[in-house]
Amino acid sequence: LSGFRDSLLLKVSDLAEQLEERLFQLYSLHNEQIQQRLHELAEVMERVQQAEDELQHVCHTVEAAYKDLCLQPEAGSRRFLPRASRRQSPPRAHTGPCPGAWAAPGSLNYRRRAWR
Repeated sequence: LSGFRDSLLLKVSDLAEQLEERLFQLYSLHNEQIQQRLHELAEVMERVQQAEDELQHVCHTVEAAYKDLCLQPEAGSRRFLPRASRRQSPPRAHTGPCPGAWAAPGSLNYRRRAWR
């Protein structure tokens, strides 16, 4: 009975060692995959940041162009119309990515930016 017990302990110990080795192999493989995906994620996040920066630049450019258009007097026949007819309609509401570029009707910015 003692020999059977020793043989069983040896087999259990050997199987536990094999299991541990296999777990380490799987851990190593998964670790490599995770590291690769984290690297890919970092690259994607960098591209997203670049796209956000470009979009912000475009947003500021559009906002500046809009402000320039609001400040420039219109050329053409409008200057020959009677004073009451020269009034322009207020700017349209816009809900784009540039907060404050165009204001929603009823807001304080809308009233400030309305043509007088």
